[in-house]
Amino acid sequence: CHVNDHETFLARRRHGIGASDIPALLGISPFRYATPMHIYMSKRGLLDEREDTPEQEAGRMLEPAIVRWFAVRHPDCTVTHNVDSEILSDPDEPWRRATPDGFVVAGAAEEPLDAKLVGDYMAGSWGPTNTTAGVAYYVVPQVNWQAGVMGADHWNVAALIGGRELRTYRGAFDQELFDKSAKAARDMWDRVQVG
Repeated sequence: CHVNDHETFLARRRHGIGASDIPALLGISPFRYATPMHIYMSKRGLLDEREDTPEQEAGRMLEPAIVRWFAVRHPDCTVTHNVDSEILSDPDEPWRRATPDGFVVAGAAEEPLDAKLVGDYMAGSWGPTNTTAGVAYYVVPQVNWQAGVMGADHWNVAALIGGRELRTYRGAFDQELFDKSAKAARDMWDRVQVG
């Protein structure tokens, strides 16, 4: 999102469960601040949103470049950056939300694209490019959630490893994983609504 709009974006995220919430709700986030309790408190407005870590700020600033680099690597597709950080909602369950970093159109289908800046300390979680198994374990549920919210059959990831190597991935939507994620998300959203 635009630098000046980041606080507004964070406030809008409180109105549903987004893709970045899913790894924490499934108990697989490697980040100490990403816990179900943190998500609950954030959605209820009980936390001051923490400032970005230097790594998060770098990822946000470099996101457009990673999306452009993905586009160069995939000239057969139309790739666009989600410049305004548009939050998409599932038409049947509006609290299910996703904010892909970009969109990939191959043929008539629009698919989500997630851009990741991966530091050297997390590089070992990523495998070879162009292999679904190469995507870090904690990212798969996140991008699968984006595909489910969008009604897409596939998802895409562009991971800039150590600031110098771009790895790209494409995977098929997994309904079973989405259902598991949706159950955890529904449980959390119900708790948030009750207070």
